[in-house]
Amino acid sequence: MRVALVLDRMAAARGGLESWAARFAAWLLRVARNAAVDSLRAKWALPSGDIWIKDEGRDRIAFERRESLKAALALLPHEQREVVVLRYVSGLPPREIARVLQKTQSSVHGLQHRGRRALRAALEELDAAPLTAS
Repeated sequence: MRVALVLDRMAAARGGLESWAARFAAWLLRVARNAAVDSLRAKWALPSGDIWIKDEGRDRIAFERRESLKAALALLPHEQREVVVLRYVSGLPPREIARVLQKTQSSVHGLQHRGRRALRAALEELDAAPLTAS
């Protein structure tokens, strides 16, 4: 009985039950269609291993880059390495890094700046610096 009352009030507010019912039916059909399409997509999904083509050259280059980055990070002072990893690997904002390391936000900014510069120098020393447009 309450549902009928709510429908009557909605119909009155919407300017008639017929137009409201038509919009509601269209919306409901759209929801059902989207659910059916999602279900079909889940059944037809290809495993990602079937999609990617193995490229040994790319794998080797990616491995070498990771190793160079690890080596360059190891050359940084502990505090700079800590801030750089928390900022660029973990994605924490400086405010959160300051809280975690119990430092001021300005000291985190300084460590981040010096760490980034030292990391670049270490990568250049290892002949693994990223290319930049000049």
